[in-house]
Amino acid sequence: MEITLKERLPRLGIFEKAVREQGVLDLLLAILKPRRFAAGSVIFEEGDQGHEMYVLHRGRVRIQKRTPHGQLYTVVLLDDGHDAFFGEAALMEPERRSATVVAEADTECFAMTTEDFVRLGDEHPRVGLLVTREIANLLAARLRKANQDLVTLFTALVTEVEGDLGSCS
Repeated sequence: MEITLKERLPRLGIFEKAVREQGVLDLLLAILKPRRFAAGSVIFEEGDQGHEMYVLHRGRVRIQKRTPHGQLYTVVLLDDGHDAFFGEAALMEPERRSATVVAEADTECFAMTTEDFVRLGDEHPRVGLLVTREIANLLAARLRKANQDLVTLFTALVTEVEGDLGSCS
């Protein structure tokens, strides 16, 4: 049996706490707008200006990053079984996208624009706060992971340089 958006939203970390509030689920359902993408379509590209986030409802997407040499590599492959969302940082600040997202199959998402998110927070401050906290938690976790990755890379680089210097003696 196929899951509905109404069933999916409470399972998404970004909305999980907010939808416990009376009427919030219906409020979110009214704000989120359907977006359909054919297989192979680019949903957004790394470097694009961000102005909405997406809830993956049906289909599959590939999230990719570009190397300094311009080559794409896959960060993660998400399908509708993951109860996934992406692009949520654009709700906080419409900065440049940090990754490219491509529909791997015919895909249906539901989008919330930055403007809708700001309006939600203005009209329903508690809901806005709950969602903002979840986004902040996600961004903080990603920052911690990035810091760990930097330490790992730095350690590997130092080990490599020290090894090269030791072989020169």
